Amino acid sequence: MKTSLKIFLLAAALSVMSGCSAQKRAERHVRKAVSLCPELVQVKAHPIDTVLTAPGYADCTTVPLMEVLQGKTVYAPTDHGTVVVKLRPDSTLKVGFVADPMPIRYKDTINYAQVVVPVNMEKASGGSAWIWIGCILLGIVIGFVRLIWIALKVKIHE
Repeated sequence: MKTSLKIFLLAAALSVMSGCSAQKRAERHVRKAVSLCPELVQVKAHPIDTVLTAPGYADCTTVPLMEVLQGKTVYAPTDHGTVVVKLRPDSTLKVGFVADPMPIRYKDTINYAQVVVPVNMEKASGGSAWIWIGCILLGIVIGFVRLIWIALKVKIHE
């Protein structure tokens, strides 16, 4: 029975200590700070400016017929690419168009809320963080010592 009481006290201490994650505690503190001082929250905008490339438009041009009839491949540049013309041996005309890439610009803005801490507040709380960590660790050690001391001194009568 004495052993089960010790196990119960240690399990209770561990469950109390690991009851909430650090991230949830931090979020709760930020929400509380924002509710006490709403001017800490500033709405920021992050612009997005992206350049994409896409195939260009179809185009037309004129080519000299005599060069094509001589069997040469004729390349005729246009504003949006190059037209390629060639006469095949079976007397068919092959016409192709190679498009230049065309830049496309995409612009957008993302709005989000950001908590801003003034510079003078950061300097005031800079050194006291280690003191708080030390106090918390000391409290945990003292709590464990008291639980173990209570578990050893308790006498259970049956």
